Amino acid sequence: MRLTARATSIYLYEKHGLQYAPKTLANMRSDGAGPLFSKLRGRIYYESEDVDAWVLENLSDKTAWSGKETS
Repeated sequence: MRLTARATSIYLYEKHGLQYAPKTLANMRSDGAGPLFSKLRGRIYYESEDVDAWVLENLSDKTAWSGKETS
């Protein structure tokens, strides 16, 4: 599923319990970090599968990042 930066922020919270503002995702992009993204007609998009893979690869201890337990 293709997501905008704002939708990715919501998706990360609802699915993984992680709080990343769209601005944080933008900063991560400029630093070469964060989930894979694509740019189409000047807009940034993330694929939900890439976001999930990034979480699994980089955030093994989710509670340390979000400050809350997830189920």
